[in-house]
Amino acid sequence: MAEVYSTAWIEEAKDKLKTLFDSLIVSMTADNPKPEYVYEHHNVAKIYLNAITFDIEGIEEDLASIEVVSQTLNRFLISFTIRVHTSYQPNGIRDGQINARLLNSVANKLIENRDLGDNYRIETIDDMVVNEAFVATYGGQMRGVVSAIVEAAQE
Repeated sequence: MAEVYSTAWIEEAKDKLKTLFDSLIVSMTADNPKPEYVYEHHNVAKIYLNAITFDIEGIEEDLASIEVVSQTLNRFLISFTIRVHTSYQPNGIRDGQINARLLNSVANKLIENRDLGDNYRIETIDDMVVNEAFVATYGGQMRGVVSAIVEAAQE
């Protein structure tokens, strides 16, 4: 019998990340700079600054399944990228400092709030790069991995 998965858990993982990023707007009010907008994709037609964008990069199954009486639980690893977008400052002297500070603040908040609930957890945050020029903005980027424990239905 083949195992069948609903894909709703992928959207749920994305919703949990969006909720977490939205909460950063409220919780980081004392930070300078602070995030003011959150977008679920990196390619946004009109982006307001200072912003956080995130996008799912890939999904892979962790082959070690968890056997529980009458059900099989599988662990999936969802990799995603996070970008912070900051506005240019006059003369650009502090641009690198500003986007590095925002990127670092967001990374710290993600680590503090790793447990997303309902079998979703941020496992890693790494590959931080600052001073990146994106298509229409400037900022920094990092990668993360969320693990999701998903119940498989028997076909």
